[in-house]
Amino acid sequence: MRRKTREVMVGNVGVGGDNPIRIQSMTTSSTSDVDATVEQIIRLADEGCEIARVTVQGKKEAFACEGIKNTLVKKGYSIPLVADIHFYPPAAMVVADFVDKVRVNPGNYVDRRADFRVLEYNDETYAKELEKIEEGFAPLVEKCKKRGISIRIGTNHGSLSDRIMNRFGDSPAGMVESAVEFTNVCRKYDFHDIIYSMKASNAVVMIEAYRLLVKRMDELGWDYPLHLGVTEAGNGEEGRVKSAVGIGGLLLEGLGDTIRVSLTEDPWYEIDPCKRIIEHAKVRSLPKREKRARKLVEAPLHRDGSVIIAIDTESVLHPDFYERVGCEVQLARPQRTERSADAFLLKEEITDSQALKKIELTGIPILKEEDYCFYYLDGPLPITDKPIILCYEGSEDPLIRASAEVGA
Repeated sequence: MRRKTREVMVGNVGVGGDNPIRIQSMTTSSTSDVDATVEQIIRLADEGCEIARVTVQGKKEAFACEGIKNTLVKKGYSIPLVADIHFYPPAAMVVADFVDKVRVNPGNYVDRRADFRVLEYNDETYAKELEKIEEGFAPLVEKCKKRGISIRIGTNHGSLSDRIMNRFGDSPAGMVESAVEFTNVCRKYDFHDIIYSMKASNAVVMIEAYRLLVKRMDELGWDYPLHLGVTEAGNGEEGRVKSAVGIGGLLLEGLGDTIRVSLTEDPWYEIDPCKRIIEHAKVRSLPKREKRARKLVEAPLHRDGSVIIAIDTESVLHPDFYERVGCEVQLARPQRTERSADAFLLKEEITDSQALKKIELTGIPILKEEDYCFYYLDGPLPITDKPIILCYEGSEDPLIRASAEVGA
């Protein structure tokens, strides 16, 4: 089952939510050549492309997008148009008047692309860099919000900034942090029409980056859609196989709302591989499903004592939840260890989808309340034929000392 995300509209095409996996491509013509670009987009649409992206290096290309959009509409094509921005924020401010989505690269929209300088940041200087990001990015956020268009925060492994490289290294973690910084600006201005991408030419790096991003979103309670792709995948069989590994692997995990197979061929050759990957992953359509509580399973208790942790929605959504219940996080997924809790006890009915997902990922069972007698140490011991579980609320220290004194 696909990970549930919010719906973000790109023109008249919904991405995420209950929508099918969307297919994207990108033109190879000069964007300033309106006729050639329109011709490519029409062919893409006829092949089954649902969203088309064009590169916008400067204001010349930005203004050309008005002609591209108008010509497509006149020819009866409503395919959404996305502007790809690098290095030059003024172009983004212009093109936002004409397109349905703007894609920015956090590595070079405000920061310079890394030239591998060794820089030292303390918390104060790093905070000033974040203020610089807001100053440079917020005007675009406000304009997109006013126009009702979306933004793709598209991190590239090969274009991280010096600031990110010095603090996080050339890593998937750095890619995620770069995207989160830009998202925080969006959220500050109450803008949520966001789509993410975490692209790399190495499929393994790409997969790990998306997993880390999803883990971070789960911790933060975010549900933004994902665009999947492997950069510079190549041509022929190599490009198709590399994309199938990266994109297909994530789709099989239930991640991804829109995809592009990036080939060094004419763009219309990208559409068929997209269709085939989606078909083989068998997640083209996401049926509407009613959210149900997680199925409770029997928890094995131990004669020499079991660790049972009472949880509620707030505690599960806490960023440190996995660590608090003794799970180790490996490849963005929690793993049970000898230190993990033996079972959970629900302090309340949990219906939040993100909280339920986090509980399920731990693999820790939930006690069925009707099968046990939960005795809090504040009254007479009940008479029952059910197993009695002693419940205690407070710090661990008195409990540890008492256990030590009685040899338990």
